[in-house]
Amino acid sequence: MELLEPWMVVAAVLAAALAAGLTYLATRRVSAHKGAHRLFGVPSTMKLLSADLGPGNQRKRIYADGLVGVPDALFGNKRVIVVGEFKGRACRGKVRKSERYQVILYCGMMASQYPNHRVYGVLRYTDRYVKIPYRSDEYQWLLSLRTPCLQAKARLAS
Repeated sequence: MELLEPWMVVAAVLAAALAAGLTYLATRRVSAHKGAHRLFGVPSTMKLLSADLGPGNQRKRIYADGLVGVPDALFGNKRVIVVGEFKGRACRGKVRKSERYQVILYCGMMASQYPNHRVYGVLRYTDRYVKIPYRSDEYQWLLSLRTPCLQAKARLAS
């Protein structure tokens, strides 16, 4: 029986480690996408358009009505768009106004870009998820607060 050269053993170990690492990364990305649907309670038939679920995932920056945002997840199909936002706390039956407003703003931005789609949001907490219906009047009210807020900020800075 002939012994292998040391460089051959090292090359084989490195090749096996590389193959295992690539397999792990490929599997992790697919499972993260499948997990996003479960995490936000969205039907698996909806396409994951954007997600901030770890390495290798593309986050989509959205622009509309003078606003810019990056939701944690976006799902969509030909008729519906869902905005997902993850919070690192338990809900305990209490959705904060600021969390709701954040999701309403993201939903309004998506509704501006896709006026023929039904849009709603999902706030995902550590213990459950809460669906947030989109209301255009609430979005318009939040937009109306933008100018006074920016003016107040400018006064404080000077």
